[in-house]
Amino acid sequence: MTLDIRGSLKNTKLSHNPYVVLEELISNSIDSFLIRKASDGSVNDMRIAVEVRFSPGDLVGGTEMMTISCRDNGCGLGDEQLAAFLTKDTSYKDDLEITGIGQCKGAGRIQYFHHFAAVSLETTFMMEGRRKFRFVKFHEPKKQLDYDDFITSESAEGEVGTLITLDELKDSVRHKIFEDERLSEFFSAKRLRHRTLVAFVQRLVSLAGRLGDFQVSFKTDHWKEGSETDSAPKTCPR
Repeated sequence: MTLDIRGSLKNTKLSHNPYVVLEELISNSIDSFLIRKASDGSVNDMRIAVEVRFSPGDLVGGTEMMTISCRDNGCGLGDEQLAAFLTKDTSYKDDLEITGIGQCKGAGRIQYFHHFAAVSLETTFMMEGRRKFRFVKFHEPKKQLDYDDFITSESAEGEVGTLITLDELKDSVRHKIFEDERLSEFFSAKRLRHRTLVAFVQRLVSLAGRLGDFQVSFKTDHWKEGSETDSAPKTCPR
């Protein structure tokens, strides 16, 4: 199984939505939790934690670098989920008889590679009653992502779920999408919370009974101003 990154970038247009990667990360985390809940009756409450870290991109601090990470308590990337991740035009989610799960579009995660030069993934999942850990890190100029790039090991510890980290925002995206404005203004915790509520309020309301006492939290770390946190409501707005 191989995901052709270079070919996918060529055939999938860059989204000009500045929050596209955030929305894709959260949407996939919701789907992952629903998949886990369908098979694991012991998990009740969805947890998603988004963190954005800023650092100086030059000596005078005029340019900001940005890293986005998203951690969830979904099902993790077992073999079925990994196969879907490595298949651009996948129908994996379409075949799951799970109420509320998102439809496969196939190209959403390609925006990760459009926007960032480095993508890493850490995931803990259950397979045949055993807990396993899987890790991969992609960095340009690598042209593809293979099944064998993922390192899988037995894991006696760690919560089931996934951490995805996007690093090294590309200069071309910075100029086209953000027009050289300060990234810390686009991605403040309060603005991320507002954007998430606007983008997902209908879905969160419709899934209120399935997501439990859910929480979506946001944290931003700035090398000058310290950190800022905010959260979407633990219960759906009515």
